[in-house]
Formats: sequence, structure tokens, C-alpha cells
Amino acid sequence: MKKKYKDFIIMLTIFMVFLLRNSINEIIIIISKNFDFSNACEYTCSAVMTENKSLKEIIDFKENPEYEYITSRVKYRDVLDFTDELQIFKGSKDGIKENQAVINDKGLIGIIKESDKHISKVELITNKNSNISVRVNDTYGILKYIDNKLIISNITNSSKIVEKGSDVYTSGLGNLPGEIYIGTVSEVALDDLELEQIITVTPAVDFSFITYLMVVSEK
Repeated sequence: MKKKYKDFIIMLTIFMVFLLRNSINEIIIIISKNFDFSNACEYTCSAVMTENKSLKEIIDFKENPEYEYITSRVKYRDVLDFTDELQIFKGSKDGIKENQAVINDKGLIGIIKESDKHISKVELITNKNSNISVRVNDTYGILKYIDNKLIISNITNSSKIVEKGSDVYTSGLGNLPGEIYIGTVSEVALDDLELEQIITVTPAVDFSFITYLMVVSEK
């Protein structure tokens, strides 16, 4: 009985395909005319090349012998939390711990926020809750993400005036190692009371496209 029912379904399917063959052909023609497969292939190839380039840059990165570097591919990044965090394919079994620095070949990406056995969450420096001690020349301040900009605060007007174009690094004060590159100073202004320097930083990392990264671990 089951075999007869199965044979009936097969025969009915063949009959329907035969009956609608002209309509199916028309649909295929319409799709072919309105969808540029060459562009799709070009886009896919471009994405693969970009990802390969990102991996090569990570591989060619000159490591500081004082630290170990754990390389991982990005696992997940929620479009709704795009500037806040991402997940990676490495966890506690790989030596990942909370508060470790996360970088790529360009500079600082963020800090390990949580670490399970197989995956970890990275809090990006563009997270609104981010607070990172940084150094600009001989001046120290706190890097935060305010109004979609990286801002260094806590530098008084009486301190040495920070110059535009100066490099910004982690200070080494706190959990993160020092001398991790972050970016350059793009703007320097004073607050409304002219008591504090408000310094805008352009990050070295392209946060719109992060595929591979490294977690910095002490030996």
C-alpha cells in the first residue's frame, strides 16, 4: 500500500512538471534576464579575496615576543549590536580569559568580555561602555565612545596640549598591555568651560570589516 502511494506521488509530480514545463521555462528566462550572475560571481570572488587578504595580514603580523597571540575567525556579529561586540571561535579551552586585549594587524579591536569553553565575546572599543586607559605622547587619558566617536577625556587644559596627528596607544595602566596601537588624533578642542581637552581619535582598525583577529595573552 505504501509503495503504491509513493508511486502515485512520483507519477503525479512528473505529470505536474510536464504540464507546467512552459511556465517553468519562462520563470527561468525571467530570472536569467533580471539577475546578473557575472556580478554575483564578481562580488563573491571579491569577498573571498578580501577575507584571504585579511588572513594573510594576520599571519604576517610581527608579534611581540613578550606575549602569545591566539588567532581566531569572527563567529558572529549582530547587526543590532554592530558597534558593541562580536563573538569569536575560541574560548577558555584555548587559553582565552576575560579582560585580554583583542587586536588585528592594524591595532586594538577590543577586550574579552566573556569566555565560555568554545566561544568568547569581545567588547569593542566602539562600545558605549568602553573605558580604556591610553597614552598620547607623554599625556594620559581615558578613551571612550561618545556620540559615534572615539574620544579621549580626563586630560586637563593645564596639561601639555595634544597635537593633531599624534599616535594613540594603550597606556599599560590597568588590565591591558601597553603600547598597543589604537589610532591617531584627528581633532583637539576644549570643553565648554575650557578646562579639559576633548580629543577625537580616528581608529586604525576598520570596524566595518573584521574577519580575523588575535587575542593577546601573557606567556
